[in-house]
Amino acid sequence: MNSMTFSATNSTNFNVDAHQRRGCLSLPGKTMPMNLLILGVAVVGYFALHSILASPGAKDFLVARLLPQRYYRLVFNAVSVLLLLPLAWQFFSMKKVVVCEFMLRVPFTGWLLVAAGAGCMALAFRSYDLPEFTGIFQLKNSRPPEHETLSTSGLHARVRHPLYLGTLLVAWGWFVFSPTDAVLLLAVLTSCYT
Repeated sequence: MNSMTFSATNSTNFNVDAHQRRGCLSLPGKTMPMNLLILGVAVVGYFALHSILASPGAKDFLVARLLPQRYYRLVFNAVSVLLLLPLAWQFFSMKKVVVCEFMLRVPFTGWLLVAAGAGCMALAFRSYDLPEFTGIFQLKNSRPPEHETLSTSGLHARVRHPLYLGTLLVAWGWFVFSPTDAVLLLAVLTSCYT
């Protein structure tokens, strides 16, 4: 069968075979394609490693044996970003199957969700100390920051973790304007993780 590019909007192209376009959640065949399975395992591995490295036990272990305290947060953030690169390569290089074709008619709704999520995250970052969050404070001061009190102002007054809410809105908004199997997998796994 001939392969074709299916365009949902002017800016979103899907690399799918004509026979793979389906109605909502009608995945082809009975087994998950290998590239989708690899992506899923890699994303779960990324989330697991991220959680492990963020845990106090792992941090204490690594600081005691390998990495001075002042570098930990900066290295943690750098590793988190660098490990996203192979995930992005896997995602963008794989063939995707449209699993919810009717959503292709309403991509604007997805963009609204993505914008709302990005706005939520931007507002949330206003209540964080960015030098501390990135690890720059620790690097400059050679010590961890003082323990802060629980933030209950701004978006934190309404939502316990606005960054998680923003992430969920972006993930599901992305699925609405790009309703493919790979984006659905990312949205579901992100929902489970957050």
